Amino acid sequence: MSQALIDDDLWTRIEPLLPKRRPRNRQHAGRKPIPDRAVLTGILFVLRSGIPWKMLPKGMGCGSGSTCWRRLVRWQRAGVWKRLHRALLTELRRRGRLDLARAVVDSASLRALRGGKKLDRTLPIAGRGETSCSYRRQRDSGCRAPHVGEPARRDAAAAARGRHSAVARPARPAGESTAEKDRVAFIKKQDKLIAELKEQLILARQRSSSEGFDQRRADNDQRTAGLKAELSRLQEQLDKQQGSIQSQESDFSTLQEQLKDAQERAGLLEKVIQQRDTQIADLEKQLNESLPTGIE
Repeated sequence: MSQALIDDDLWTRIEPLLPKRRPRNRQHAGRKPIPDRAVLTGILFVLRSGIPWKMLPKGMGCGSGSTCWRRLVRWQRAGVWKRLHRALLTELRRRGRLDLARAVVDSASLRALRGGKKLDRTLPIAGRGETSCSYRRQRDSGCRAPHVGEPARRDAAAAARGRHSAVARPARPAGESTAEKDRVAFIKKQDKLIAELKEQLILARQRSSSEGFDQRRADNDQRTAGLKAELSRLQEQLDKQQGSIQSQESDFSTLQEQLKDAQERAGLLEKVIQQRDTQIADLEKQLNESLPTGIE
């Protein structure tokens, strides 16, 4: 199963990205941890098959589902999957299998089960209980809400009946409230930003069409630059090796000269030894001649 899900080539790319383990304590070593390749095989098997973590077969040699899940969370916190994604994209770009001439950006809203980053508060576009159409009509017409001014009318009617009434509150001025004005300003700002982005997109398309931009050509240029850099690096290594060879040759030549000098000195010593041998032989001959013949 491990060969079917993770081949050797893919594992050589994934293994350097995984965090290194701490050295085990020999006195309290405990159970030996399951290898990372086997755990990664179990993770891929669960994700591809859709089975629960507890139903992971133990016969695969990948450990239990809890072990695989804990290792998955640990690698996620260490940023292994992001680095692996970038490495695979770089490999596809190097092989020319990634074409970014046309790209689509998509988004989705997913529930964060383990919690997520707290973002800024989103400003409301319209109030609760009213649709965007009614809000726009009310904004454009400049009329106020139906309930504005009703407390003042109720107070006037109560005073006419002779009942005690509180001081009438001043009527709200006709027009929009502060919150509504803020929402309108926010909408106008967003519309202006969208219009600017559309203009920039149109200009970028015109510029790309006029210049004849080609993503494949740019990728080829980048690949060519990388090959040139590699070639220059190899040339530098070759120059260093040639320099070392030349230095070795000069050392060899000096050794040959020293050997010649030693041979010459040895020849001179042999000549001196021969001369001394001849002198010793002559001295022995003279000594024999000088001795009397009758002496034994």
